[in-house]
Amino acid sequence: MASGLPDYYRSVRPIYGALKTAEVFGVVLPSVVSSLIAKTGKGIILGGFVALDYTSSQKNSGIILAVDGAVIAGYSFAFLYAHKINRSGPTLMYQLGYNDGLYKYSSGISENITFDSSFEVGYYEQHATTPSVYCSMNYALIT
Repeated sequence: MASGLPDYYRSVRPIYGALKTAEVFGVVLPSVVSSLIAKTGKGIILGGFVALDYTSSQKNSGIILAVDGAVIAGYSFAFLYAHKINRSGPTLMYQLGYNDGLYKYSSGISENITFDSSFEVGYYEQHATTPSVYCSMNYALIT
C-alpha cells in the first residue's frame, strides 16, 4: 500500500546546479550602454554588484539589468541616492555606496531573480567619459 501524498499534491521545484560567479573589470565606452556580463541558460541570480571609481562625477550614469531580453531595472547612482533606495528586497537594485566628492559609486543587484533564457548586466555611461567599472554576479543554472 502506498503512503504519503499523491503526486498531484507535490510541487515541482527546479534543481539548481553549483554557484557560478562571473566577474569583469574594464573600461566602458562613453555615452553608450556597455554590456558587462551576459549569460544564457535557465536559472536564478543570487545577487551581485557594480562598482566604479573615477576622476570625475558619474552620478547620472547607472546600471541596467535585463532578464530574458527585457530590461527589468535601470537606475542611476543619483536616483538611488536621492530616494534612499539602499537595501535589498523592495527593489531589484539598490545603492551600496555613493561618494560624489571622491567619485566612488556602487550598486547592488538583488537575489532570487529567475530567468528562462538569459540575463545581462549593462552600464550606461552618461558623462561622455571612459570610467573603469567592476561587476560581479553570482548565479546558478538549472541542471
